[in-house]
Amino acid sequence: QPDSRVIGIETGAKPRCYPLAILNYHECVNDEIGGVPIAVTYCPLCDSSLVFDRRVGERTVEFGISGMLYNSNVLFYDRQAEGPESFWSQMKSEAVSGDASSSELSTIPFDVTTWADWFSRHPETVVLSRDTGFPRDYSGNPYEAYFSAPELMFPAEPLPERDGLELKDAVVGVWAGGAARAYPLKEFSSAADVTTIDEELAGKTFRIRFDPEHQTLRVLDRDDGVNHAYS
Repeated sequence: QPDSRVIGIETGAKPRCYPLAILNYHECVNDEIGGVPIAVTYCPLCDSSLVFDRRVGERTVEFGISGMLYNSNVLFYDRQAEGPESFWSQMKSEAVSGDASSSELSTIPFDVTTWADWFSRHPETVVLSRDTGFPRDYSGNPYEAYFSAPELMFPAEPLPERDGLELKDAVVGVWAGGAARAYPLKEFSSAADVTTIDEELAGKTFRIRFDPEHQTLRVLDRDDGVNHAYS
């Protein structure tokens, strides 16, 4: 549908689009774009999206879903790992246990937006099919009730303390060189026109753009070393 939320990637020869309705159930897509192996990831408990380069050193990781959580966030495992199993945290963007512990993942630029917005900018896009081979009903959101309530289902530490923001408010998080900054969607939502701001973090520059029609934030023109996540 026009307002369906998607992860969009422009890297490579042809743009690609991954509906969150599918990732609600599968949480990770191992793919390859322009010869680069990538992982398109989504944690429905955190409403968090990140896209990674699956190359770690001389290895290419193939991620599976462990069914376990760290701070209410999905933990992946490497299906091809030999030796002790490693768990990888989506939001930490690194391995948190096993022989790969502390290995970091490089991020890939991406958008989280509506299908209507993505298709208007990229009519030639290819889209992840619902024909996944699994008997899932991708037409509904099994987490809708969870996001209509303020409480968390699983613990997270530390919890933020900031007036005016609730735990489940949408933000774009940007980090670089050990510094991090969050951009709450609600701080932009009253703007009537497209709003663009140029930002600097740890000596790196990037651009934040708000689209009032689709109520989306985008990270544009980011320097190397600037990472971002939707959560």
